[in-house]
Amino acid sequence: MSLRLAAYAVCIEDGRVLLARHISAQGESTWTLPGGRVEHAEDPLDTVIRVDVGLALARTAPPTGHTAPVPTGGLIQH
Repeated sequence: MSLRLAAYAVCIEDGRVLLARHISAQGESTWTLPGGRVEHAEDPLDTVIRVDVGLALARTAPPTGHTAPVPTGGLIQH
């Protein structure tokens, strides 16, 4: 069994909780909190900040896929 360190965020807006849908290689679907693997020598808070950036990009991503830089720390409160 291999273990990995992961960090997840609880994102609440207007009484709603954000969940991420994970689909396995076998096609099974589960729901989880947004987050993911902590990279080598990365602070777990930095892992969660990637969620913050992803949320901002998801709200503003134009059809071309080109986005302006996103400041960090806009949505995450700790």
